[in-house]
Amino acid sequence: MWLFLIFGTFIVLIFIFLELINKKAKKILHSKYNIAPESGQWRSNNFDQMQNHRLIEYLKLNHLYHKGKIEILITSINKDLERNKIPSLIAPGIFISLFVPLWIQFLSRLFANVTSSEAISLLIYTALTLVGVIILFNFFRFLIKEMVEAVSFSDSAYKKGLVKKLEELLLTYPSEEK
Repeated sequence: MWLFLIFGTFIVLIFIFLELINKKAKKILHSKYNIAPESGQWRSNNFDQMQNHRLIEYLKLNHLYHKGKIEILITSINKDLERNKIPSLIAPGIFISLFVPLWIQFLSRLFANVTSSEAISLLIYTALTLVGVIILFNFFRFLIKEMVEAVSFSDSAYKKGLVKKLEELLLTYPSEEK
């Protein structure tokens, strides 16, 4: 029971935190760029258009608004991101190879003194619990990733965003060239 209360509190706090950041971003957009954000998220089509327009102006000002130069920029930034990537300490294969024997041992102890009629209900309960844990883990991983992106100002987050914008710009380049 306490575990659900802690998880529930954690989720509510995350949503409140993200909503506060969202409101602050909406105020900044309205005051600084005169963009009225749509309901919901502060990122709107108007913001994306303004960001694309400013990127095109910057590229033109620095004589980089050419298809080949944009492709070189994307390649260069991706190489820099790859160089600065922190290697994972535990590879997924190692995790699985350690987890499977533990899981088998857990199940053998769980089903050791169980009758066949109890085994089916216990199996269903264990499977549903495992699915629930996996869903909660992925949900919390998503929320934590969103919080880190909202709060952190890391170079890699900016570079990934820039690569995304440059790739979008590259897709629309021929139509804007005419």
